[in-house]
Amino acid sequence: MKLRVLFLLSVCIVVLSIIYTINLINQDFVLNKEDEYEDTMTIWMTTPGLLSSIHHFEEKAKIKANIKQFHNQETLLEELALAQTEGDFPDIVEVSSSYGLDEVVAVGNPYSSEEMGQELFAPFHKAILENFYYTDGLYGYPLGVELPIIVINRSILNNHFAENQFLTPFSSDESLETSKLIQDRINHNNQTKPFWLFHFDEDIPYYWEAYQYTRENSDNSFERYWTNLVKKYQLMPPLDEHMAVTRFSNMEIGALITTSSKLQMIQELIGNTFEFEVLPLLDSREPLFISGNGFVALDNGEKVRRLYQFLGQEDVQLEILQNTGWMPTRKTLMTNETFIYQLPMAKYLYHLVQENNKFHGQEVTEGSRNIWKNIQEKAKEIERSSE
Repeated sequence: MKLRVLFLLSVCIVVLSIIYTINLINQDFVLNKEDEYEDTMTIWMTTPGLLSSIHHFEEKAKIKANIKQFHNQETLLEELALAQTEGDFPDIVEVSSSYGLDEVVAVGNPYSSEEMGQELFAPFHKAILENFYYTDGLYGYPLGVELPIIVINRSILNNHFAENQFLTPFSSDESLETSKLIQDRINHNNQTKPFWLFHFDEDIPYYWEAYQYTRENSDNSFERYWTNLVKKYQLMPPLDEHMAVTRFSNMEIGALITTSSKLQMIQELIGNTFEFEVLPLLDSREPLFISGNGFVALDNGEKVRRLYQFLGQEDVQLEILQNTGWMPTRKTLMTNETFIYQLPMAKYLYHLVQENNKFHGQEVTEGSRNIWKNIQEKAKEIERSSE
């Protein structure tokens, strides 16, 4: 009996020793992994497609990136305002050129291109740099370009519009009335499901801003225009922007207003179901108002410059654009046909990027987020009254 007890105790001791040894090995491994990094940095961002490139930077630069992923720009900006009270800012934040840069400047006191080094910003297309100026300072390091586009279901609309006819929802009342007649004719011939001539995804303020950019001194208000499109002529389904891409892929929409970054998703949904054409939202004879995303540095350390230098490499640029659907930010890559044709949806992107001499941006103004939100709210209000 005593021998059996001693044997069991011996077995227990051996097992515990093995477990303890394994834990020590694992602990040493974790410590050794941490020892691989020479420095750390904190990045707040909203675009999942950037993660792969950031991880490659960690491996190459031996700088640990603590990444906080936000669902949208709104929540990132709100948390940044909270961080101000504690003085615990990230090193870098991702910002859309549509809104938010003015708030980042006010809250985080970021570093300008002059402080970071002008050479880091020299390769970028002038238009995308324009979108990251605020109060005479350039703060954004551009990551990708987006262009408002119109995607046209040619399988349906070629029977009703001339193939070379420019189609746009930003039209005169007379043109909208003609569009309504065509929409009614299509619905009369096919009553299996409702059909609308136009639909917009959720970036309505951006499309209106792009339109207004080409109409200086215009007195056409958003309220009047949206009331005509949605309520008077009923050319799009109300309160349904989140379903715009899905409805278009289901052949319930004739022309979808969206951005170039959605092209890959659109093609995957449509497959070979029908033929579609991609054009700039506004006539290419007009200035094309581009948007984009960029990093803003709240720390002026060498680690930020090293990240910017890494992101500027052509192979890294290719990886970012392949994962996000964005167009290049650098003029040399915009005109590099070999580079463009490595991107998803290159057959559409190439023709869009060729218009880069018409690309324009504009300096950020104060209260940009409020302007954006006011247009969104006004659109919903008009759409609700049209139901």
